[in-house]
Amino acid sequence: MSDIKKELFGLAAEVHRRLTSRLEGMTDEEYFWEPGPDCWNLRPDADGTMRGDWGLVFDEDPPITTIAWRMAHIFDCLTGERCATLLGLEPEPPIDGLPRTADAARETLERAYAIWRGYLEKVDEKALWEKLGSIAGPYAEDTRLAFVLHIIDEYIHHGAEVALMRDLYRAGQPQEPFVLACLLADRAQVDALRAANPHVVDETIAAQPDLMLRASATGRWDAVPLLVELGFSVNGTKGRGPLHHAAAQGRVDLVRQLIDLGADVDALDAHYKATPLQWAEYFNRTETADYLRSGTPAAR
Repeated sequence: MSDIKKELFGLAAEVHRRLTSRLEGMTDEEYFWEPGPDCWNLRPDADGTMRGDWGLVFDEDPPITTIAWRMAHIFDCLTGERCATLLGLEPEPPIDGLPRTADAARETLERAYAIWRGYLEKVDEKALWEKLGSIAGPYAEDTRLAFVLHIIDEYIHHGAEVALMRDLYRAGQPQEPFVLACLLADRAQVDALRAANPHVVDETIAAQPDLMLRASATGRWDAVPLLVELGFSVNGTKGRGPLHHAAAQGRVDLVRQLIDLGADVDALDAHYKATPLQWAEYFNRTETADYLRSGTPAAR
């Protein structure tokens, strides 16, 4: 495989991995969620066929689109007939119908990406440098390589829109009052909620064992000492723990405290397979890295 195609494959694969990871756990309610009035969505017509709201928007402000609508647009970007014809290839059969559920949407995304990847595999590198020609209308002078990059760009920015919609949906969901009080280090509210429910700490630890990791990962450093007092674990359940983030932030005070409480200095995060020391080194936290290397009894 040529270098240019390796670069294109690598970029496309990373874009696909990033979006699919962001779609994990998406529910049907979230998939069709309309964040405001007059949204474009996918809706069943009279015979039950799912169809997307549509119109040709020019100077008018476009409607807000749902995750379902936006994903349908991504499927079209990746599998539209032009993806083949503009590369000088025969089109694959179109994907039949629009997904009715979040699970089906994730499956359809895999099929759509496989079709696009297949086109990219088939196109000859030399052909990538050829102009699109009259078939591309106003883009006749653009190269096929420019078109490939355009499709990848479509996947990037529409995927980012879907990810943002997930963030907005999550932000609008009710937050557990005790969890929120802990993250905000609101000791008065924590005490009041504990007085109202003596079991709230144990219940929260059971439901959210990684709450201290969440606090450290989001920079809520005032919450960490409070969570320590309440008995939350100083280690993560999947390798990465609060110690990784304290080390990356250069918080030697918290690094010492976490290690004294039993934080695992040899824990590896799942993504980079790196220890807290390696996180400190990567972020140039010299003092923290020196401490983690020091071989103190607690850090051995």
